[in-house]
Amino acid sequence: MIDVLITKPKNIVEKILSSKENLSVTYWAMSAVIAVGLFVAMTLYFMKGGSSSDSSDLLSTEIVRHSETFPNGEIAYEYFTLNGVKEGNETFYKPKGGIEWRCEYKNGKKDGKETVYYRNKDVVHYEIEFKNDLKDGVELLYHDDGIIQSRANYKEGKLDGEYLQYDVRGKAMLQVIYEKDERVGNPMSIR
Repeated sequence: MIDVLITKPKNIVEKILSSKENLSVTYWAMSAVIAVGLFVAMTLYFMKGGSSSDSSDLLSTEIVRHSETFPNGEIAYEYFTLNGVKEGNETFYKPKGGIEWRCEYKNGKKDGKETVYYRNKDVVHYEIEFKNDLKDGVELLYHDDGIIQSRANYKEGKLDGEYLQYDVRGKAMLQVIYEKDERVGNPMSIR
């Protein structure tokens, strides 16, 4: 079997597989814009003697950008879908510029960091990691001056591990231990 990959003009890629009995040619049509576009692959099969026997779609992937704008024309929010399912970052913007909320998606579920900003400031209000649509990792909450307010650990959507609450200066003042969303022992004052 011979395997040849040839790049064609106009974003067409051709792959030729041949043997003594048959020949197959696969064409990929790719958008010039990688972030948004339509990716299609089709294989044509040829039998000995040169006649076309059949064709089949190997891959049809559609990446679509969804967005809305404020009255001034600036983007209010945007997200992407891959074959109709949310994929990548979803972002909401503030009317006067800057990000208000951003979250990463994989296969239509939150997977990665979610960040919320204070509405009138470019200061992070809240951050948490997600895995498969569940909180999984460290959750941080901040005062509007950027000083930490609390820190919690999550595993598979449940509080698990140390939870710390801080005073207005960012000094730890209270510790609580959790295991699978259940408090273990009594809260401890830290001073």
